[in-house]
Amino acid sequence: MKADNDKKHLAKIMTLIAIKIEEKYQSLAKAFLSFDSDANQSIEYHEFTKGIEKLRIKLSKKDIDLVFEHMDSDCDGALNYKEFCGFSEEKRRNIDPFDSLDNQQRIA
Repeated sequence: MKADNDKKHLAKIMTLIAIKIEEKYQSLAKAFLSFDSDANQSIEYHEFTKGIEKLRIKLSKKDIDLVFEHMDSDCDGALNYKEFCGFSEEKRRNIDPFDSLDNQQRIA
């Protein structure tokens, strides 16, 4: 039960951040570049926190930790572009835009 609530809570936060990114930036790539303040092609935790502040989202440290840890799939302490793309609608909703294409190609 708690795990379900945690997943729902995380999904709400991810959706909120994604909406704010869509409002402020023309693309995820531009958002990534804005978050990556030292231009080293990765977003460290402190850069992520500043990026969330730039979006004018008030999140607790616990919620920021939750999102960052969820997105940092390789656990290296930073988000690369692929991990940052977790804010895309397809990733948040677990939709693979190429899944139906693969199935169509198999059928053909």
